[in-house]
Amino acid sequence: MLRKTKTFVALVLILVACFGSAITVLAVDAITGGTAENPIALSINKLLRMPIGTTTPSATFNFESELIRVDGNTPPTFANPPVLQNLTVSFSSTDAAANPDNNDNTHADDVIAFERATGNIFEGVTFPHAGVFEFRITEEEDTNDDIDEDTHDFIRYSKASYIIVVHVANNTNENVPGATFVQAVGIFQERYDDGELVEMTPPGRKVPAMTFTNDFVRTNAPPPINPNIPEYPDPTDPDVDPTLFVGKTVTGDLGNRTIYFDFSVTIAVPSLVTPAPAHFRAYIVENGAVVNDVDANIDTTSPPITGTDPNGNRYIVITHGAATQFRLRHDQRLVFVDTPVGTSYTVTETLATGYTTSIVVTTNNSPVSVSNEHVLSTGQQRVGEPNNLVVFTNNRDFITPTGLSVNDLPFLVIVLLALGALTTFVVVKVRRRNYN
Repeated sequence: MLRKTKTFVALVLILVACFGSAITVLAVDAITGGTAENPIALSINKLLRMPIGTTTPSATFNFESELIRVDGNTPPTFANPPVLQNLTVSFSSTDAAANPDNNDNTHADDVIAFERATGNIFEGVTFPHAGVFEFRITEEEDTNDDIDEDTHDFIRYSKASYIIVVHVANNTNENVPGATFVQAVGIFQERYDDGELVEMTPPGRKVPAMTFTNDFVRTNAPPPINPNIPEYPDPTDPDVDPTLFVGKTVTGDLGNRTIYFDFSVTIAVPSLVTPAPAHFRAYIVENGAVVNDVDANIDTTSPPITGTDPNGNRYIVITHGAATQFRLRHDQRLVFVDTPVGTSYTVTETLATGYTTSIVVTTNNSPVSVSNEHVLSTGQQRVGEPNNLVVFTNNRDFITPTGLSVNDLPFLVIVLLALGALTTFVVVKVRRRNYN
């Protein structure tokens, strides 16, 4: 019995020892083969994702490193502790648009992504002795004041964390400077980008590289949800706060500028905006002012919900992802103030008898004519950087009467047939008389 107990205790101790050194053992399988002449180099990868149509922000991302263990123990106090280098990645607004293709299925089709890497984090690092050094790598938050303090823009910083296990060997090559070199590295992810803990024992999963993912979303207008925000969107200024608007223009000698034309709109935020809002707010604007009496602009049979903002302006609630009916007359606009860049939308007008309709969609100040012979619709479009608008023009011209009406056509046919019969009769009579 005693022998069995000793055996069990020994097995437990072996398992504990194995788990305690698991990271060290596994690390050798990750990145190996470093020599004094060519030591292991390692970079940190940055993936910056944005909704399609977004201009690249000027942004800097900093990483923090912490020495957590040396040879499996709490690190001693070094006079000159090893400090990892090249812990910064930057992007610029002058960077070309990222590739929207997603052949590797790493993100949704409405997302563009930039990939960039730091320099070698071991460059110029001096290790005090040979051994196994473990560092925790995380991303510093709120490193972009211009974006972090801007109500128009939002960056989701990565909460991922990695442990890198660095095997440092003694340098026996007298021709290469330095007492030590990086011989092997193991990389283990502790937490995902959203901060969720990796469920493994020991904590972390072995990965081939460190990648921190950030999401950037631009709204172009202040958030409308919190009424305590001093800067509340002004839907009447098309050059400042509106993110999208639908306009109606009536032209032609017989164009009636007092009647309302029927529309429907379906709108949805890009996939990076999570959770998606339940609805959007849209204002009716006419002659530079918000129309608060919107009863004529909504479907009275199943009217959408309306509300009033803290400035006293009434708006229509546009349900996210579902078609909402509305009406516009000449020189009116349906104005949105809370649609992020990359938001998809489709606007359709009901055919109006006697009118011809043309549609111009403007995205990022670039107008494009949209035509469809059978359906008066924009098709799916996406909100870009300012300005974004859709203008439906209904034209009805005066047609000069030609003296002949289509309604008279049956009588004209009868007259022509009678004339034809009479002509035939006369010709036959003349020929018969001449013959006789």
